[in-house]
Amino acid sequence: MPDVLVFGSIGYDILTFIPFLPQPGKDAPVRREERHVGGEACNIALALATWDVSVSIGGNVIGDDEAGDYILEHLSIAGVDISRVERSREATTPYCRVLVLPDGERYILSYGHEGIRFSPPPVSWMRGAKLLVTDRFGGELRDSLVHLARSRGITLVSLDAVSSGDARRAVSDVVVSSVSVARGVFSGVSVGSCSVAKILHEMSGKTAIITDGPRPVCTVSNSGDVIEMHPYPTSNPVDTTGAGDSFSAGIVYGVLNGWPLERSIEFALAAATLTIQRIGADNPPSLEEVINLMIEERH
Repeated sequence: MPDVLVFGSIGYDILTFIPFLPQPGKDAPVRREERHVGGEACNIALALATWDVSVSIGGNVIGDDEAGDYILEHLSIAGVDISRVERSREATTPYCRVLVLPDGERYILSYGHEGIRFSPPPVSWMRGAKLLVTDRFGGELRDSLVHLARSRGITLVSLDAVSSGDARRAVSDVVVSSVSVARGVFSGVSVGSCSVAKILHEMSGKTAIITDGPRPVCTVSNSGDVIEMHPYPTSNPVDTTGAGDSFSAGIVYGVLNGWPLERSIEFALAAATLTIQRIGADNPPSLEEVINLMIEERH
């Protein structure tokens, strides 16, 4: 059975490259378009499989259509176990249109994500798993899977478990989120990576890791130690789509291997840096590339 189960958003992205954002009376010409597998769960599972982790994916039901074929074929070729993905003729496979600017920044339009159905997770899903990763999608079905994993002593890494109504926040071993997500939750608080990390740690007593784009990542460990680490410098961002997912996958890889927090964060930052230098979130860097960047930056 796979060591890691990733549960969450399954879909695809259409990357639309434009020279500038459209304005009233000024159309933005489309330079080119590409289709890529997308969704947090897919991106993380693909990265882990690329790094030779035994990983399975589950989450929302996808359509029994060409788009669904495309997603599952891509995941399967990468080595992701897709046996837990449910398909239906009545379902529409969700996707995002990602507007990509020349500096790599992107703006996202979401299609078909509202009202999507998630597969009920049976008890057998947890058999043999060492670690469960969940994103912000899935609601009560996701939470039931989290509590099942908790009862079996499985390590929990939760993404964007920030709000007080998120049941994962109190039971997760590690929470990974971003300042941009926290802004919509912590009103009246000076929202910086360390302020958010400290709040989450105080509420749960567990490790909280908060990213803030090109600014330092702040971590508060389960023992209360504060760690700040700067992202690797990069002068040629191509597409920032999936950078956060690569970072999350890097943290999962470190946790799974029992690494110290500092090394896990260093690995995650290297993975994210390499991701923004290539097109598409479904094109993760190899393990060798990530480690080589870590070595280069140390010298």
